[in-house]
Amino acid sequence: MSRKSKRTRARDKRFFESLEKGATIGEAAKIAGYSRRSIYDYSAEDPTFSQQLDDARMDLVEKLEREADRRAIEGVVDYKSLKVTQDGKTISKIVPIRRYSDSLLQFRLRRLDPKNYRENYKEDDLPDDFDDLELEDITQDLGGMLKAFLNVEISHEPAEDNSE
Repeated sequence: MSRKSKRTRARDKRFFESLEKGATIGEAAKIAGYSRRSIYDYSAEDPTFSQQLDDARMDLVEKLEREADRRAIEGVVDYKSLKVTQDGKTISKIVPIRRYSDSLLQFRLRRLDPKNYRENYKEDDLPDDFDDLELEDITQDLGGMLKAFLNVEISHEPAEDNSE
């Protein structure tokens, strides 16, 4: 077990700067001279540190959402090798093709407009003012909604057997 490093403003700054540059929590902790465990301890002890960590996570979520939207809408360029006959010779030609992600598109539609795109949609799942929210508001509220979604209790009761 590693020893807990002394916490300093400079180390905190290095930690959060590393997160901004795309490091994982473990990588950023190492860069700052902290252990991963100490990051979670600091977060539990210090509301300001905890808020900064939550903000860094939300920044990452927003970056990932933006990339998912780009891949779903604009697609990504891929290359395919085709056999082409030219002047009586068969040659391989590499051609660019654009691929789109239908699954990312479906995922984002379900998230942004669940009433129309989620199969198991229930009116109670969303806040009363959900229809009045703008895309920016929805993105900002994603953290809280994601936490609520992940904290939903899952029933592990066995299904009733009606095979008599």
